[in-house]
Amino acid sequence: MPYDMEHPEDMPKYVQEMSEADMKKWVGIFNGVHKTCMEKNDDEKECEKMSFAIANDRVRGKEEKK
Repeated sequence: MPYDMEHPEDMPKYVQEMSEADMKKWVGIFNGVHKTCMEKNDDEKECEKMSFAIANDRVRGKEEKK
C-alpha cells in the first residue's frame, strides 16, 4: 500500500521516528518502487516486500554505514 506524508500514523513506527527529510525520502522510494512493481506484477505482497526492502536499504542503510 502506498504511503502518504499527510498520514504518518499509517507508516511503520521506525519510519515515523525518522527525520522529516528521511521520512519523505523513504516514502518517495517506497511509493515509486511499489508503483513500478504493481505495473509489472499484480502481486501486492511481493511488491510491498520489495518496496520495504529497497526503501529501508536506501534510507536506513546510510545510518548503518556511518
